[in-house]
Amino acid sequence: MKMHTTKFTVKATTPCSQKSFSFRATLRWDVAEDLSHVTGDIAAEHIVQTVQGMQQQSREALENFSRAAAEYWTEERPLLAKPQHVTTFIQQVNTLRDDVARLEIRITACLLHIKINHASLPPDQNHFCCAAFWAG
Repeated sequence: MKMHTTKFTVKATTPCSQKSFSFRATLRWDVAEDLSHVTGDIAAEHIVQTVQGMQQQSREALENFSRAAAEYWTEERPLLAKPQHVTTFIQQVNTLRDDVARLEIRITACLLHIKINHASLPPDQNHFCCAAFWAG
């Protein structure tokens, strides 16, 4: 038996598409209705309510555990950094980077000064020529 497949594209206006997706989003499966055919109405309602209650308790337990774990890892055994500590660290790294850049400029200027102005000095006296420079 030979099967034919056909590809097609449906173009719809935006409002139509929005209504279609909105309609699908509002569809809800009535589990109790389908289950009632097997167990009866009352039992189906009790089963659905029990399962929904268990789902809610599971969500709450997971949320509580997440909060407790986060608090433990930030307060008791600092495995996670607090946001304010991360911010402070980043600021300190930025300050250090800027200080190192300024130091590099001063070292380069001092070396250039030594090379230009003190090339004739003996090597053991070259390191004293920039004492005033470093103090400033």
